Amino acid sequence: MVTTRDITPEGFGAKNRKWNDRTLIDSWRKEWGNYANRYLERAGLCARIDHRSYESQGVDLIPSKHIGPAAATMERDGVETRVGKINRQIEYVNKRYMDNQVSLEAERLSIVAEIERIRQEALAHPLASGRIEMDEPFHDVSERADQESVRFSSGVGVSIGDRYKAKLYRDLWHSELDPDLLKKTEVG
Repeated sequence: MVTTRDITPEGFGAKNRKWNDRTLIDSWRKEWGNYANRYLERAGLCARIDHRSYESQGVDLIPSKHIGPAAATMERDGVETRVGKINRQIEYVNKRYMDNQVSLEAERLSIVAEIERIRQEALAHPLASGRIEMDEPFHDVSERADQESVRFSSGVGVSIGDRYKAKLYRDLWHSELDPDLLKKTEVG
């Protein structure tokens, strides 16, 4: 917040309506964020401020509502307000969303590790090295892929990661296993 009055050697002057120009808001916020971040860094804190909206940042969270000084005082004094209640609901939903994102990323990393382990198992199989004829069935890894596919595609609340893993198992292990293709396959 800034004053809309000109500052003169004599003190505050007349109101200057040019300060109300909405095109200036973004540059003011950006500059304020720059100053705040400098002081956060000087204080040895790793927190940073981004002046942009969640939407502009590409963040999929719900922004809180402006609470105002009267409602903020009431909330501090233990009196619930409509805006305070809305903000608590928004905070709860955002926290659940972020927790879910963390869980999905952990699951993604687990899936990548499991796929890499199975890929390494397949590369170590005699078929991958060409020691067995191509017509010989590839039972052990194929059967394991079928089992894993069933395990990760059944049950209540199947996650996107489980579906993706099941698809990878089916696509990779039910295709013709060309040893050169297996050697070139990279998970990442």
